[in-house]
Amino acid sequence: MTFFSDYVECIKDGNLTSIAVALAIGYLDFSLPYLNPSKKYKKLLNWYENFFQRPSMQPDYTEQLMISQS
Repeated sequence: MTFFSDYVECIKDGNLTSIAVALAIGYLDFSLPYLNPSKKYKKLLNWYENFFQRPSMQPDYTEQLMISQS
């Protein structure tokens, strides 16, 4: 986690690396809450929150996409 926090500006949004990092952070925060990554790594948390604001990361994005293509 320290590595990603130190180099968060190098993570390109929207590629496979960014998706993998975001999912790993979410998994750690959910499964191992005692590690408390969100309080230790503020830069990484800010990136994570911004990343999940993307429309493609919203739960109903596929449904919205299908409706817009109709």
